[in-house]
Amino acid sequence: MKLLPWLLFFTSCCLAQDPLRFKHIVRENGSSITGVQNFHHDSEGYLWMASPSSELIRFDGTNFRYYGFADFEVDGILSSRGTLVFEDRKQRLWIGTDTGWLFQYNRIKDQFVVATDSSQSANARIFCATEAPDGSFWLGSLGGGLIRFHPETKAFKQYKAEQGNANTLPDNFISGLSYDKDGTLWVSTTGGLSSYNPQTDAFVTYPLSNINPNDTYRYRVIRSLHIAGDYIYLSTYGGLQIFNRITKTSQHLIHNPDDKNTLSHNSLFRIAEGADGKLWIATFGGGLNLYDPATQTFTHWKNDAFNTEGLSSNNLFSVYMDNQGLLWIGASDNTVSVLNTKAKKFHYVKNNAGQPYSISRGWVRSLLPENDSIFWLGFNEQGLNRLNLNTGKAEKFTHDTKNLNSISHNAVSGLSKDRQGNLWIALEGGGVNKYDNSSKKFTRYVAGKNSINNNAISALLVDSENVLWATAYRDGLNLLDINKNKFKRINNDSLRDATGISFEFVEDIFELNGNIWFNGQNQVVVFDKKYNRFVKVAETGRVLQADNPFNLEIIPYSETEMLLITKDEAQAIRYVSPDSIQFEHLFNMNEADGLKSFVVHNKEVWYVTYNQLVRWNPLQRQKHIYTGADGIAIDVLNSVYKDKQGRIFITSLDGFNWFFPDQIVDDTLDRRIVFTDFKLFNQSASQQPDSVYNFSIPTQPSQ
Repeated sequence: MKLLPWLLFFTSCCLAQDPLRFKHIVRENGSSITGVQNFHHDSEGYLWMASPSSELIRFDGTNFRYYGFADFEVDGILSSRGTLVFEDRKQRLWIGTDTGWLFQYNRIKDQFVVATDSSQSANARIFCATEAPDGSFWLGSLGGGLIRFHPETKAFKQYKAEQGNANTLPDNFISGLSYDKDGTLWVSTTGGLSSYNPQTDAFVTYPLSNINPNDTYRYRVIRSLHIAGDYIYLSTYGGLQIFNRITKTSQHLIHNPDDKNTLSHNSLFRIAEGADGKLWIATFGGGLNLYDPATQTFTHWKNDAFNTEGLSSNNLFSVYMDNQGLLWIGASDNTVSVLNTKAKKFHYVKNNAGQPYSISRGWVRSLLPENDSIFWLGFNEQGLNRLNLNTGKAEKFTHDTKNLNSISHNAVSGLSKDRQGNLWIALEGGGVNKYDNSSKKFTRYVAGKNSINNNAISALLVDSENVLWATAYRDGLNLLDINKNKFKRINNDSLRDATGISFEFVEDIFELNGNIWFNGQNQVVVFDKKYNRFVKVAETGRVLQADNPFNLEIIPYSETEMLLITKDEAQAIRYVSPDSIQFEHLFNMNEADGLKSFVVHNKEVWYVTYNQLVRWNPLQRQKHIYTGADGIAIDVLNSVYKDKQGRIFITSLDGFNWFFPDQIVDDTLDRRIVFTDFKLFNQSASQQPDSVYNFSIPTQPSQ
């Protein structure tokens, strides 16, 4: 019956949900890596993967080296697998096996040498280890209790649970070993948590709290132990225990189906700490959890069958953070995945209630750079912000009914600058405003006989000739010669009746090669200044308009080309004259599902969907998806912009992200060069004790 608690470590199964971007590691032939429950990144840069059901693997980021039964032969018996890998303070590498033997790895010979004999074996799988201050090892086994072994003196002692003796371990299944900063050894078992007293050579076992009325034992079945400061984090079969080693009390955290910030599942395995102090937790049934001790909240990611870069399974055995910030995960579906926790450089700017100088809260509808560090942000209902991107401080402008020099409305739909450096603001209800940065006053242009035709402005642009173009919802186009302060209005009904062109719903206005482009809901229109004429642009000519009202976007592609994206394809449009419009098919759009807004950088399309940023190389047919897990705003994404520095900005319902696209590295596995052998004329170097490099290459005079 003592075997039963440990069997709970490796039983049950589940499926389902939610994305995080991983690189999946497979063997050279494409097959899976089986049941990895222990990882170790050694001092030479190799990653070791140990499994009780498969061979030991050494991985250098590209190549695999496998070690099977023959490599762990003891007295002619080939019955051991390497299940635990660890290094001591002298950087010697040790392997614990499933039969209780301990081996030392000889890096020069690439061989394993047995360190213990039959009288010093736990006769059970070695699951965990830690080094004592005197250089001896504590080895935790599954069923054989705790072993103390000194590799130099070969001193050996075994500690096992004794029924009725409170000074012994509560269980013989040891799941975790670690020293705290005060030098106390802590031991976790499937029967509870203990500390070791070296003066009495005895153990003290501590009670753990239980807040689950339906749990009679799972809360104390500990599967791993992690110490961070004064707290010991215990992953159990029944939730997370946070033990305060000073007060000797514990806090029990479990899954609450009504609270998304709690654990996703109560069956937990390994814990790994990130550089930010947050804890990654492997669950069996609930995917991957990230615990923030500062807020005491959990974030989770689950398997999504439609996301090939996501978590491969919800049933995870192991998580391991290496010294390069790579998070390694072993799952029960025989997969190994890795996440680079340091690779992404997405900056997220949002409102912070505790910081009065942070940006306003809400939907950023428009964004315009004043210079490399100052940006104007137009909000849907919170007015205008002037943000210093370097300091994070924002100056806010909102409508004041008692101040005629304030902005006339808080719903900003567009921003542009004139030659004099004044800011022009399109307002969805307040007309057009001009902001003078020197006087810090707004001048209002509202609907009237010698002004704009409607106060609900949808888009705005000041062109290179200092002419303002502003479209009003359903009422057409307004032009203002800023130098002469003179308005001209183009009635939408008259324009539509004469040409079939409508400015009822215009989303964006661009200037390209001296002409003005309008991105309407169901058509793209060019105003040709040379011919003083509006020209409707279509996919195959000017006769038919682009007919999909919800999948039509344009963006300047080069100094002379506009990129047109519809639901079916992307085309480069070269406008020469009303009678000469050239279209070049670039790529099909069937892979760009849900595209809302986009920019192009180095022939890659960066676009947003409802809640994802997508990096798409249509020529190489490669797509990478970025979500909240990468630092992207988790609320609804709205638009994408690119400034002159090449930075990309993504606006959302809660602030915005910005980043340099060239700094977003997707394949981030480091390839470290390690010399494993020297060869001369296909002859391997031989080890020589008198060689300063431990290698000697025999040569002949003719060589």
